[in-house]
Parts: sequence; structure tokens; C-alpha cells
Amino acid sequence: QLGNWRPQERLRTVSALLVTCLNLGTDPPDLVKPAKSSVLEAWVDPNAPRTPMKQIMENLQRQFETIQRHARYKALPDCAIEDLKKYCVQFRRGSKDGRIMFYYNGHGVPRPTGSGDIWVFNRQFTQYIPVSAADLMAWVGTPGAYIWDCSHAMSVVAAFQKGARAGQHPQQQAAPVNPALISLALLPQIYRDDIHFAATRSSELLPTNPVLPADLFTSCLTTPVRVAMRFWVTCNPQAKNITVEMCEQLPGSVQDRRTPLGELNWILTSITDTIAWTTVPRELFSRLFRQDMMLSTLFRNYILADHIMRYYGVHPYCSPELPPTHKHPLWASLDLEIDMCLQQLPRLIKEEKRRKRRYISSSYFSNQLHAFEVWLQHAATVPPPGLEAPDELPAVLQVLLSQQYRLRSLILLYRFMNLGPWAVNLSMAVGIFPYISKLLASTTTEIREILILVWARLSAVDHALHPELLKNNSFTYFVSYLANNIQMQCAPVSDKVRLCDTVSAASAFTLTILCRDHE
Repeated sequence: QLGNWRPQERLRTVSALLVTCLNLGTDPPDLVKPAKSSVLEAWVDPNAPRTPMKQIMENLQRQFETIQRHARYKALPDCAIEDLKKYCVQFRRGSKDGRIMFYYNGHGVPRPTGSGDIWVFNRQFTQYIPVSAADLMAWVGTPGAYIWDCSHAMSVVAAFQKGARAGQHPQQQAAPVNPALISLALLPQIYRDDIHFAATRSSELLPTNPVLPADLFTSCLTTPVRVAMRFWVTCNPQAKNITVEMCEQLPGSVQDRRTPLGELNWILTSITDTIAWTTVPRELFSRLFRQDMMLSTLFRNYILADHIMRYYGVHPYCSPELPPTHKHPLWASLDLEIDMCLQQLPRLIKEEKRRKRRYISSSYFSNQLHAFEVWLQHAATVPPPGLEAPDELPAVLQVLLSQQYRLRSLILLYRFMNLGPWAVNLSMAVGIFPYISKLLASTTTEIREILILVWARLSAVDHALHPELLKNNSFTYFVSYLANNIQMQCAPVSDKVRLCDTVSAASAFTLTILCRDHE
């Protein structure tokens, strides 16, 4: 049976409030810092002589924009309570029924109270002012996603959860009399639950290791590769030729997969996605990792944060809660990939100066495709009830749009789907649909035949896809192939002609089903 992989309501994060209470130069009264402790905020030294707060807020916003550029952002440095309320209400009004992300850094104010109140400032910047969970729920509304980067962060989440259980969510009460909020009240329960990322449990303090950034949790969520490299260096003192400072010189950008930094980020994304795929229940996986770009990235990077921060005795929390992932065997694969990348770093730094960089690319994705191929060979001899879902599916997903791997990945994906409708179900559950749809817009002829065969298999099993093929005239991909390849054949028939006939039949089959279902 084909599972309900497609969400009924697709919410996206459309706005983000970045609230920081750092009060640079003044420690909160309940904090006793060791002589040497972490200082970096958004990778900026707050002790820098020139406008550190401005640089911190600009960096912080850029980090979140890397995840989702099109969201509306508002930075609120050393926020006063009047501004907090003003912008929360304003953003909810502008976001309508979209999700608002509320980020809070409370490193310069007292830790949250036992009842879950956080602290901001008064307008004159002379007092700490508490803000309750009930107030925030009223101002931010629903749906919301919250990031709490502070000590005792779990106490804030607990206050939100207590309010939700008691039915005190303001929008649930206000909807019957406030027309602007009626649509929110009608959302499925799954979307009325707020999403939270908390750096610490109720009795825990943030780590203060001087090698780490002070906002370690935020850094894991928004710049995971930088943190992962720094963590690897601190955990591998035998690698004396690699320093934390050198990690900052790894060439490339996270957006360019052809560069060392971009490739490592790509591998990290694949590994955390695979960890989620192999541990999180399917319905929860679909909701958290496949519906909203901002949320899916944050949850993947949260898995890394949980792995790293536990090493320092801190236990992050998220709601909905994920199964334990910090001991997953794939962390060893990440360590190996970082090792292989950073061992080239001294040479890359020297060659970068001479503009002659020779980077040896990772074989991670090639190995994953080979492992998937081995699984397929095994699957041919085992009946479906005895088969376990292949762990490599998320990696196959990652390379579908990669020119280097897409032909091989499509062939393997087609072989997998031929195992039966349950295999199509898993393919959809892992999230191939948006990728396979984008390929229909590709002009390359290399993947044309195998792509049509994959779509024929999808169309045969899941009729709900048919309206998607009618959007943007995607069905013309199949019409075009038929128009260019139907011809009378004479003996002898070559293998190329047989393939052409098979693909033409698949195109005709897909179009026939579309016509049958289209009124």
C-alpha cells in the first residue's frame, strides 16, 4: 500500500525574529565564567574594538539566510520588551498562517526562571524584564518554531508545553472571535504544536570550552561544517599539523559542491539526513525533514548539535522529540570524511597561495551508490517481507541532481522501484518527488530514457502524481520523446531500437494514464 507521503497542509517558515540579549562587556549576575571560556558569538569576537554587536547581528542573519534566503528577517539586538512585543505581533500579522521562527540568545541576561520566563531589557537598558511563555505564545501565535540558545533552556520549552496541554494557546481561544485567526484554529493538530530547539536541559549550563564558540548550539544549527571541523580537531590531538585556525581556511563555499568546503557540507547533509531516515518514524520524518526547508535544515543540524554537545556534558532537546541519534554508526563515517578532507588542508593552503589547488574529491557518494547496488543484488533473492529498507536511499536522493552521479542514481532507483509498489512508497517517503520533477525540465539527453522509465513506474503506482505532471506542461516531456522516436522498424532489430521501443511504450503508458484520469 502506498503511504500518505504527501502532506495535506504544507507550511513554510516565512518570517524570523532574531532576538539577542548579549549586553556585551557585562556578565549576568548568575554567571561565573572560568578564566578561559568561549567568547565567539556568530563567529565574531565580542571583545573586538569596532562595532562587534553590529557584526554579530549581521553574521547571525547571514547564517540563517544561508538556510532560507526568502524569509523575512528582523534582528533585535539587546532587545527591549516593547520592541519584542511590537515585532512579534507585527510579524504574525504579516505572516498570516505561515510559520514564524523565533530565535533567542540569552547569553547576556540571567538564565530562564524555573517557571520558564526569559529575560530581555527595559527601554532604558537599566533592568532585566521577564517575559513569560504565555506572553510569547500570545504575541508570536501559531505556527511557530523556537530556538532557545541559553542555559536552562528546557524550562522555557516546558512552560510552552504546559500551556499547550492546558489549552491556553491564545490563538485557540481567540479564533472564534478574531476572523484573522480562524484559519489557524482550523489547522490540523499536528501544526498547532509549536516546534522547539533547546540548547540545554532545565538544570544545565552552556559549555564554556574556549575552543568552542559561545553560541555553540546556534553554530551547529546554522554553520554545521565549521563546528564539525573544529570538533574533529579538538577530539584528535594527534593531528598536530591541523589547527582550529587552519580549518577556517578550507577553500570554497558551502553552496558550491565542487569545492572542498561545499563537498564536505554536502556529505554532512547526506549523513545527518540518513541518520534521520534510519531512526525517525516515517510520518514524523516526512513532517520534520521534508516539508519546510528551514525546519528540515534545522532538524538535520540539530542531530549534529546533539552529537557534539553531549561530548561536553550538555543534552539538547527538541520538540517533537527525536529518537537518540548521538551514537549512530554513521558518525564514524563523518569523522572519516573530515579526516580525509583536513589531511589535505596544509597542502591546499600552500597551493591556494600559488593558485594551483589539487583537491582529491571524496568517494563517499560513489561508495553509497555501490552499497545500494549491493543491496539491490541481495533484494533480488529475498522476498519483500524479509527486506529492511535500504539505508542508502537518502544518499541516492542527494545525488539525483548532480551531473556526476545522476545517471547512475536514476538507474539504481529504477531497479529499486521494480521491486514493487512498496519500493515506490519508500522512494516517495524519502522525498524524491521534487528532485525527479526538476529533472523533467532538464535538456540533457543522457538521462532521458531512464527518467521516462522511472516516471512510468511512479505513474503506475501513485495516481495522485498525475495532476503534478499536468502542471507546467510537464507531460510534454513524454510527448516530445514519442514524436521524435516513433517509426516503423524493420528486421533485424538492434538493442538501441529495442530500448527506444521500450521507452516509447513507457511514454505512451504514462500519457494514457494521464488522459484516463483527466476529465
